[in-house]
Amino acid sequence: MNFLQVLLLICATVAVASGYECRPTGNTNITANGEESRNGQFPHHVLVTSTFPEAKHYCSGAFISDKYVLTVAQCVQGASKVQVTLGAICLLEGGANKFR
Repeated sequence: MNFLQVLLLICATVAVASGYECRPTGNTNITANGEESRNGQFPHHVLVTSTFPEAKHYCSGAFISDKYVLTVAQCVQGASKVQVTLGAICLLEGGANKFR
């Protein structure tokens, strides 16, 4: 590939990337079948947030009892910290119950 082709490729990539803006979509509520969830609609559903050295991973889980949450092993295996959030409809608002 000659210099002019490389330069054109770089310019095209920058032009496309500069037009992209990352922003919230406006719909921050959890949805089920395309409809907003209501408080208490899914009492068994939990959010599992696992912290790894390189990133955080978010998984769903099922509230089994006061002591147990069921989720997939790859979500928590090797994590340095695990946080379980119950009762969250909108994660941008407070009020959810968080347990470590």
